[in-house]
Amino acid sequence: GVAVMNGRGGIFNKWVAMGHAPVVGFPSTDEQAIPGGVQQRFRNLQGRETLLVWSPSTGTKSLIAGGGLYHYWLNNGYTSGLGFPTTDETAHADGSVTLNFSSGAQLKWTAKDGVQRIK
Repeated sequence: GVAVMNGRGGIFNKWVAMGHAPVVGFPSTDEQAIPGGVQQRFRNLQGRETLLVWSPSTGTKSLIAGGGLYHYWLNNGYTSGLGFPTTDETAHADGSVTLNFSSGAQLKWTAKDGVQRIK
């Protein structure tokens, strides 16, 4: 089926800003309500899945759908525990990836250690 996008919403605007279909791909789900906000998954032609997450206070942020940071967030209180992402998943020169949350939490992923909460 065809997934639906809100053409005036924060997720749509972030999708466009990130390079829309050629980069992020097309929606693989409709927008889904989550506690305090909305999320939507996208899949590009290479099979990479991106999750865009929106809340009124944090706007729209991107992370790897089904990735380690996403699973840590989901399994550690999700929006009522860590809150909403305040940054996109950010790759660093050392190969690590970080993600910050509205609760003040910061997660870091490395190939060696997986996901660790560093704040």
